[in-house]
This record gives sequence, structure tokens and C-alpha cells, in this order.
Amino acid sequence: MIRRVGILAVILFVAGCWTEKPEPQQQETSTPKPIPDAIGHIRAVTLSGEPLANMMPIATRKPNAFDQPVAKGEPTDAEGRSTILLPQGEQMYVRAWDPTFGYFANNFFTVLPNAGNATDEMVIEMVESASLKAKLYLPNGDPIAHEEVAIMLNHPTQGPWWPSRAQSDDMGVTVFEGLPPGRYIIRFETLEGQRRVERLQGER
Repeated sequence: MIRRVGILAVILFVAGCWTEKPEPQQQETSTPKPIPDAIGHIRAVTLSGEPLANMMPIATRKPNAFDQPVAKGEPTDAEGRSTILLPQGEQMYVRAWDPTFGYFANNFFTVLPNAGNATDEMVIEMVESASLKAKLYLPNGDPIAHEEVAIMLNHPTQGPWWPSRAQSDDMGVTVFEGLPPGRYIIRFETLEGQRRVERLQGER
């Protein structure tokens, strides 16, 4: 009897070792919900306060006028009003844009990260585009004629602001149209003209 009890005890112990344990349940990981875009309200007007239609609201990461838009809104209506969806989590610069280059924004609004919906209407004043006429010469007095001339308008505090290109005539006169008005430091570039300047400097 004693032996039988001992054998049974061993068998029960071994059987207990073979019992499969339930696998631990995997905890469900919840993915964070994306932050919805904020709604910004804008109104495009002239300097005298008249509403401007067909101006496109845009938002950029940099304040300069040629930074690629991150977001765009529908063109403004007859009252100059429209809305734009602004990405949350980063700073945005909001202005209005005229696809025809007839007007440029005279101001812009800075929207801080995670600022939520912009309940106040952002009034963007638009000014008519400007033109620039320049006459370019080589150091020896010869005109830089029949060349493509590139300019960069540099804002005094914001840096590079607006690029443009035009063709010079036989007198070296170049006219740039559709420029944002204002005070800028202007840089001119001509590829062949620069080579000719370098040759003249090398002859000294």
C-alpha cells in the first residue's frame, strides 16, 4: 500500500508538470488619433478696404512669398471671404495669393502650433503688383544685351523673398513684371554676363 501511494504521487506530480499553461493575452495598443486640421477664416481686401474675389488663401512654413504652400483654400468669394484648413502641430504663415500676379499680400498672419480653429477673421490687405526696369552694363561700359537676367528680391529682415527672370534687349534694358511691391535688396545674375565680367577682370 505504501508503495502504491508513492507511485501515484509521482504520477500526479509528473502529470502536473505536463499541463499546458495558457498563453498571456496580448495587450491591445491604441493608435493615437490624428489631430484634425484647424479652420482659418480669411478676408482679402485692397488697401482701401474693398473686397477682392478670386484670391487664394495659402499657408506656408516660411514667411517669404515664394515658399511652397502647405495648404490652400478655395478662392475668395465676392465679399473677399474664404476658409483654409491649417495643419496642427507646426507654425504656419497665412496670406492670400493671386494666381494672376496682379496683387500681392501686404501682410500675413502667424498661426502658432496647436492653436485650434482661428475664430477671428484674418484680414489680408492686397496691393497691386509692381514692375522694375533696370539697365545692366559690363565694367567696360558695354550693355549686357540679349541675355536672361535673374533677380532675387531680398527682404531686409526675412531674407530671400521673391525671384524673377526677364530678357534684356540690345541696350541691356530689362523689365521685370509682376513683382511684390516694397523695399528690397536686389541681386542681379546673368550667366554669360558674369563670364564676360570675369574675362575683363582677367585681362587686367
